[in-house]
Amino acid sequence: MIISPILNSFSTTINIPASVVRIDDHAFSSCTSLESFNVDGNNSRFASVDGVLFNRSVTLILWVPQAISGSFTIPGTVTTIDERAFSNRRGLTSITIPNSVTDIGINAFSNCTGLTTINIPRYVTHIGDSAFGGCANLTSVTVNANNADYASIDGVLYNKYITELVFFPIGKTGSFTLPNTIMSIRSYAFTERTGLTSITIPASVESIGENAFFGCTALTSINVDANNAYYASIDGVLFNKYITELIRFPRGKSGQYVIPNTIISIEKNAFAGASRLTAVTIPIGVISIGDTAFAGTGLSTLTLPNSVENIGYGAFADNPNLTVIGLPDNYYAYGNGKGGEYFFYGCTGLQQILASSNNRNYSTVDGVLFNKDRTVLIRFPQGRTGSYTLPSTVTSIAYKAFYGSSLNSINIPSSVTTIGDFAFDGSTNLISVNIPDSVTDVGRYAFARCTNLTTVNIPASVISLGEFAFYNTRLRQLNIDQNNPSYILANGMLLRRDGIEVHRYLAALVE
Repeated sequence: MIISPILNSFSTTINIPASVVRIDDHAFSSCTSLESFNVDGNNSRFASVDGVLFNRSVTLILWVPQAISGSFTIPGTVTTIDERAFSNRRGLTSITIPNSVTDIGINAFSNCTGLTTINIPRYVTHIGDSAFGGCANLTSVTVNANNADYASIDGVLYNKYITELVFFPIGKTGSFTLPNTIMSIRSYAFTERTGLTSITIPASVESIGENAFFGCTALTSINVDANNAYYASIDGVLFNKYITELIRFPRGKSGQYVIPNTIISIEKNAFAGASRLTAVTIPIGVISIGDTAFAGTGLSTLTLPNSVENIGYGAFADNPNLTVIGLPDNYYAYGNGKGGEYFFYGCTGLQQILASSNNRNYSTVDGVLFNKDRTVLIRFPQGRTGSYTLPSTVTSIAYKAFYGSSLNSINIPSSVTTIGDFAFDGSTNLISVNIPDSVTDVGRYAFARCTNLTTVNIPASVISLGEFAFYNTRLRQLNIDQNNPSYILANGMLLRRDGIEVHRYLAALVE
């Protein structure tokens, strides 16, 4: 027997019979009221001790009930704490890890917000990524002095030789100076440290991991020793040594910012979450802007220099104050429209996307983005309201073209043959859609989450309806031309003519 995810959040006890040989990942993730496991003594794979789930030999702790609170002592037979074994146990206030433990898994104690200290015993040789991530009140991690792999100083976790910073407790606040022996900072080592205000990086550091300072909302300054051979800082902003790559703009900095004119690349997440940043000047010479580089800032307008050639996915996403975007002349999106063309998702106030006549790949009409010959509508500004009529040159509505739109009506001309995947997904103000009899293909999730959509007319020309095209809508009336060769309505169900396939989105069609 195999146990797959259990969705009953009200279960307080789970009885596992002798026949169970496998338990899927996250099988009990939704069991927030769970207090204990009871494993049949004849089970060959699993065991329970005091309501906690282990492997048969009680060397691997698999799952601690969600309802646990107070203090907990891991049995002295345990050598491994499994991935997520204690994750989200917010009622846990202290944990005793015995000397038998050698391995602490990924996210093992993540989001245990009641923990304030962690003691790592002598024989632990491996601590997985984010093992203590999200432990908002954790101020100190201490390591047994005889541990051969890890060490701690003032509650900060390092490797044994103090050359790698492994974990900075989330609850620590104020400024921090790294020891001058540190050569690397592990990925996510300082992520979401909301009380950290400044950090000083010594000359010894050669490597800073991915998203090391992501989500540090109070961080106003990253300072690098002038003798560092790999990194540099100017006014508290982190760069590579030659000031050609902007790595991290501290999230707590505010106001306007002028990027140095030596910069060629703005790295992934460089300005992400800098909500106090109101304006940025990007100099001529910048070629590349990384994924989500400016996501979630306070920017209101944006003009990209003509030197920009590459814009990463979601580079300017989730900027609610952004109203105007000017595209560089040489810019072209990668990934068949699923990359840089969509760098402004979630810009709920966006009114205009502008491309000059010199742009070789794109054109704009009334602030709407098209391909150069205006046969493909690529993106409609999310902040626009009211109604919109597509130009008669358009033959295709692209992937996510009207994603999250605030329009209440849309007029699709008879020139259109294709409505792309997710084209109108999340357009919650749309009430009705008339698909013209020129359309042959409607993509997956094309009208998903249009929660006020009540009427759709499907003409005879439509031969392909993508899965979940009308998922999570309020359709009251679905009209299909009786001459449609591919689809029919039967007893309120949308079927293929051959009667074999029932589209999976149908559960949402009729309430």
